[in-house]
Amino acid sequence: MISSENHTLFYSYLTNTSQAIDFKIWSNSTQQWYALETSDFDSFSQLLFQLNSSYYDNNYEVKLRFYGNNLNTNGDFELNLNELRAYYEKHISYNSSVGQFSPVENTNNKFTYNWSGIQNFFAGYYNTGDEVNITVQLVDTDTGLTRNITDPCILDFEAPQIDITIGDGLTNYSESNYAAPWTPYVVEFTDNTQGILNHDDYYYDDLITQEYQTKVYDINDTLVYESGFRTINNNGTLYDLGIPHDLYTNKDEYYNILEFKATDSAGNVQITSNYLGQTSKILVSNELTIQWQNGMDTIDVNELYDGISQILNFTLTGPDNSELKNKLVDLISSNYNFKTPIWDANSQTYIVNITNIYDLILYSENIFDNYLTSNYINDNKLNWDAEGDGYYAFAKHASQEVPLVLTYNLQEEKIAYMDISERAQFRLSDHTNTKEIYAYL
Repeated sequence: MISSENHTLFYSYLTNTSQAIDFKIWSNSTQQWYALETSDFDSFSQLLFQLNSSYYDNNYEVKLRFYGNNLNTNGDFELNLNELRAYYEKHISYNSSVGQFSPVENTNNKFTYNWSGIQNFFAGYYNTGDEVNITVQLVDTDTGLTRNITDPCILDFEAPQIDITIGDGLTNYSESNYAAPWTPYVVEFTDNTQGILNHDDYYYDDLITQEYQTKVYDINDTLVYESGFRTINNNGTLYDLGIPHDLYTNKDEYYNILEFKATDSAGNVQITSNYLGQTSKILVSNELTIQWQNGMDTIDVNELYDGISQILNFTLTGPDNSELKNKLVDLISSNYNFKTPIWDANSQTYIVNITNIYDLILYSENIFDNYLTSNYINDNKLNWDAEGDGYYAFAKHASQEVPLVLTYNLQEEKIAYMDISERAQFRLSDHTNTKEIYAYL
């Protein structure tokens, strides 16, 4: 590798009257001012001075000083600058090949080379935003003829930047606060070369891919699930990203981590999961709190019998105190499905309108044999009775308006008097149960 540098200071100035000006530059090596000009200029003329490392610091900054001792008795003089700039130029040439291309298998005209460690190769000479010429030399092994193909390339060693917001951007969901499945996220991907590269001047985009993956850990910090990287939208909800996973919904046993990945057009990759400082752990709970509106949390069956509809209004609140709005939800009583609620945009509540007593007949879905099991038996019998030692019970379904009546016929008690002093046995005739009763003395 052969490198050369050309650092030049260009300047041009004049004074409005005949006035000598000392123009000096600071030398870091001698710690003194070095005179560049002491002449008198009455017109602009570009002059230059070759800079070396003695005249600039690590930031390539130089110190200059203009000084003039006013000897003009007619008044002050003016110093006019037309040009004052430092030009930095660096050249690097390579006197040996970087690497050898390899033929692509099963082809006769394709070759490949993986140039790794490019940033280290140019370290100290070129940085992000610099343009270099890359030359590929083609050699005909039969004739020995060669051909060089040179293309200019823009260097980019800066990995993209990723900014993540979960919820309100202020809540830490890694300890005692729980996010809900509908907690929003916003992720911003930035190429991170602003002011260095202008991608509008080139054929490629800022970023090639924007991806994410979900990871689920148990309470022992053991990874139990990993989704793999997938394409992502820049905003949505945790549920859109598959959180919580169907198999790991227990908030006390599992937690989640979201990893976001950005790859720019130069192949620089950034992966991060931090959404609040160094915090990446996300506790998620899908538990809901139902809040009945207007004190209506009961159903008046008697009014339903009279044809008066019953309306239930309620809202759903998640563990982060945010409301679940305008979603398809199932309302369940015990183990049975109830009527599907609808969302009312005006009241911002869910509504269940019970118009008929038969709306109270609930059902459940059997996931094993696809049969429906209702809270009344399938032969449409809507009242039941049970009898045991010492009890008799009966019940009816709430859809039955006619009350159940228990009729019990009491047995007639009869008393008979007889003289049994001369008898060894006797019989009670005309007994209600027509069962003969004998007594032996």
